[in-house]
Amino acid sequence: STKNTKYFSFVTSAGPCGGKTSGLAVLTQFFEQAGWKVYRVPETNAILMNVGVKFGELKGADSKKFLFQTNIMRTTMRLEKTFFDLSNTSSVPCLVLCDGGVMDIAAHISHDTWEQLKMDNHWHEVYLRDRRYDQIIHLVTSAKGASTFYQAQHNPILESIDQAISLDDRIADAWLGHPYYYIIDNSTNFEKKMLRTLAAVCLRVGVPFSDGNLNDVKKQKFLVDSLGNMLVNYQEFICVYNILTTGKPHVHARVKKQGQNGYWTFIHSVEHVPHHQESDFSTRISATEYKLLLLLKDPEYSELCVKSRYFLWKDLYFRLDIFEENNPSRLSKFDTCFGK
Repeated sequence: STKNTKYFSFVTSAGPCGGKTSGLAVLTQFFEQAGWKVYRVPETNAILMNVGVKFGELKGADSKKFLFQTNIMRTTMRLEKTFFDLSNTSSVPCLVLCDGGVMDIAAHISHDTWEQLKMDNHWHEVYLRDRRYDQIIHLVTSAKGASTFYQAQHNPILESIDQAISLDDRIADAWLGHPYYYIIDNSTNFEKKMLRTLAAVCLRVGVPFSDGNLNDVKKQKFLVDSLGNMLVNYQEFICVYNILTTGKPHVHARVKKQGQNGYWTFIHSVEHVPHHQESDFSTRISATEYKLLLLLKDPEYSELCVKSRYFLWKDLYFRLDIFEENNPSRLSKFDTCFGK
């Protein structure tokens, strides 16, 4: 997969005392030793605090606070672009690790302020979240599932356990809808938590990684017989799939466009049979690349349109696909091509 893209961009997001700093260090060490160039984009808030900004002292009209929040978003995007552009000039595979991302601010402001922020700057979540980053890793706060560790490591004056859990939930919800979103909870000890983080990134970029204790890293499919009212927060997208010709019977390829309200992100996927982690890959592509790849559309397969809903439940990430297809045999054939 490293031959098909010059760099991969990742966000490590986390609630209080979730292990983000340690996770970034583990990822940096592993990929640098593997011969990759690794860039770490610092968190904008941390930069500002290190030069004297104290958010608790920000007073005055709401318009001034709104301007400050807008500038944080713009600074983050400009800083990230600097590293993205640097990566494009590299002769070796690059990993851009973002210490938080532009969607994190949504967890710290009201919904109305967030909507106003997007409207004033002509931004949309598909652009802010899906087009910018190849994968989101959210490290769940230790207050949820490892409260003893949280109390020992975190200053309770900053956030109580309940406050930390509430903030963690808001941060996790902010990234809801990204097609490659991994939640790393506290169901294992901290060392295993870091290994699970590393395994998720390796899986995304196609770098071999094996650990006998991580055999449970997998995706599962369930058939839902009926759909009632969903009582959880979710993001809904229209997803359009097309199977491509490859000229090789053991290689399957497809393109997917996923969007909301006319804003789209595009993904090219290649899988081998049998599957090989180092050669299977999915990568973001531009609208122009998507149109060119559609020229390779396999005439045996019709285009498939699906309504997809992404949601979180008990620190697990789900995608509910709603098919409005009346031809079960065609659906079965399509799934056979990509039945993993």
